[in-house]
Amino acid sequence: ILPLLLIIISVLVVSSVLIFLKINSNGRLKVGESEPIQKTDKSANLTKLENLQEDKLTFDPMCGDISSIKILNSIEEALKNPEAACGLSFHGDCPNPFPIEIIKLVNLNYLSLYQTGCTSLPPEIGELKNLRVLELPSNPFGLTESAKEGDNFRFPSEIKKLRKLQSLGLKGNYLTEFPKEILSLENLIELDLSGNRIPEIPKGINRLTKLQYFDVASNYLSVFPDEIKELKYLKVIGVGGNKLPDSAIDKLIKMQPKAKLLTSGDEGNQNIEEIKKSQYSGSDNWFNHDKGPLGD
Repeated sequence: ILPLLLIIISVLVVSSVLIFLKINSNGRLKVGESEPIQKTDKSANLTKLENLQEDKLTFDPMCGDISSIKILNSIEEALKNPEAACGLSFHGDCPNPFPIEIIKLVNLNYLSLYQTGCTSLPPEIGELKNLRVLELPSNPFGLTESAKEGDNFRFPSEIKKLRKLQSLGLKGNYLTEFPKEILSLENLIELDLSGNRIPEIPKGINRLTKLQYFDVASNYLSVFPDEIKELKYLKVIGVGGNKLPDSAIDKLIKMQPKAKLLTSGDEGNQNIEEIKKSQYSGSDNWFNHDKGPLGD
């Protein structure tokens, strides 16, 4: 019995040594060290959040990639199957009154009103809670009678409900003031305010913590607020065609040393689009502001 017991003990000892050496060879545990304590989720989540700050629009489980969605050209067509409507574009005359039925498009990801003549947005737009892209170029928002009397254009307060909005295009809308309602859209990645008459950027711009592409070319800007240095994900800033002195440009470069600064005036927006296209190359998430997904 004693010899058999010694054999069993020897086998167990050898097995333990082999297992220990295998663990050591894999680099998971060194000799003389105990099993490392798992870190809290706090640091892991911070890394995860930082990795999510990409220049791609998020994938929608219903509509898929923003580049592949079908763009419908009338509300009537969209209402035939409202839950399946992912993209809607109005071009030409502004729908008057604005169709309240749009709230039935619960999965709408992309909405464009291009050169429609619209001077306002209905509060119902806040019900489009899955909206990721809102394009409103070349509309006379800043030319209403109230605007002529000094009352600047205002987004409806309901726009703050658009928690998934990542791209907002307001190019060429005659805006004379930065719409402060935008500052509640804290998931914005792209913001185009080029071709307006905006004299200053509010200090609250630092609330747009995920902003990567910021186009304010061809406005009336003469300075940038210090808070812009807090936008650590900025990649491109379009500033050409403003009233910025060299000192303001130099200061902006110091505040955003990693961002590409475009100072080419009217070409600023085009260059931003080209830069984005090159960075999205090979990705299904590329889309063109003026023409819609993939320029279609």
